[in-house]
Amino acid sequence: MKCSNVVFLTMISGMVAMGAKAGNYLTPMDNTIWQVESSIFACKLTQPIPRFGSATFIDEAGLPMMLQIESPVLKKQADTITVFSAPAPWHPFGANVEHASNPVQDQAYRHEPGATELLDKMSNGLWAQLDILANTQLKHRITLSSVGIADVIEPFSECRKTLLPVNFDQIKHTIVYYDSGQQGYRKDHHPFLQDMITYILADPRVNRIEIDGHTDGIGDSLANRTLSMERSNAISSLMLKRGIAASMITTRYHGDRYPVRSNNTAEGRAKNRRVEIRLYRDEKPKQAPEAVENASKEPPSLSMAKEENTLAQNVDDSETLEEAPAATSPKEE
Repeated sequence: MKCSNVVFLTMISGMVAMGAKAGNYLTPMDNTIWQVESSIFACKLTQPIPRFGSATFIDEAGLPMMLQIESPVLKKQADTITVFSAPAPWHPFGANVEHASNPVQDQAYRHEPGATELLDKMSNGLWAQLDILANTQLKHRITLSSVGIADVIEPFSECRKTLLPVNFDQIKHTIVYYDSGQQGYRKDHHPFLQDMITYILADPRVNRIEIDGHTDGIGDSLANRTLSMERSNAISSLMLKRGIAASMITTRYHGDRYPVRSNNTAEGRAKNRRVEIRLYRDEKPKQAPEAVENASKEPPSLSMAKEENTLAQNVDDSETLEEAPAATSPKEE
C-alpha cells in the first residue's frame, strides 16, 4: 500500500540570479528546485540550498508539520535559528514577520509551531528567511525562494490527505486501562484502537503483535486470571475482525501477577488494570497485504463472554513466562 513518488521541478526563467555574500545562502531564482516525496507515512517538500544543505517541510503521520533544516554548517556555528517570512526581492518595501526562534538540536533544526503558517505564506508568494545565530550573533542567513512552489503545493497537499492517523512510535507500546471488573475496553479507547489497526494493516513491516492482559490485586487470583484473559481477547477479537492475520497475534493473560504500581491505593490499582499492546516490525518492508474489503468495521461487544478463541494464539503465562514483561510509563502519566 505504500506509494512513493518524487516530483522534481526546476524553474528556468530569464530572472537575474541573486548573488550570495559570505555567510549568506540562497538558491538563484532561475534554478529553484522543489522536491516532493509522498507516502502514507510522511510527506516531504524539500528545497536544496547550494553550498549549505536543504530545508524540508515534513508532515509525518500523527504529528504536526515541521520545517527541518539540515547542513554541515549547523555542526559548527549554530545554537539558534530564527525563522521569518519575508517579501520577495521584487517587493523590497514589505516587512519581515518572525515566526519562531528555536535552538539547534542534534546538529539539525526542527521548527514545528508555525511551520504550516510559514508554508501557507510561501504558497502565497512570500519567501522565507532563516537567521542562524551563535552566542546571539548572526553568523549565516538562508533565504528560501517560493519560485515554483505553486506547481508542487498541490501534490504535497494531496499527500497530506492520505497520511495514516498515527505513526509507529505512537503505537508500538500502547496501554489500555480498565475500570474495576470491566471485561471489554472502554468506549473512549475505540477510536485509538481503530487507528492502530489501520496502521498495522497499512504497514507490511509489522510482523508481530503481543497483547498482555493484567488486573489489580483485588479479588480471587483465578478470577483475575480469567478477567485478564477476557480483556486481552476483546482486543485481539477486534483486530481479527478488522482483518489482521491471526498468525501475527500472541495473546497472554497474567491476572494480578505483574503490578506496575502498589495495589494498596486506588490510583495504583487503576494503573494495574490494563492491557499492554506491543508491536514489532522488520527493518525492511515486505509486500503490502491486500486490503480486507469484507472485514466488518463495527466495534465488538464491550462485555465479551469467555469465548474460546481458536484464531489468535492464546497463551497462559503460568506455562510460558518466568519474568514480568517490560513495562514503560504510559502516555497518560
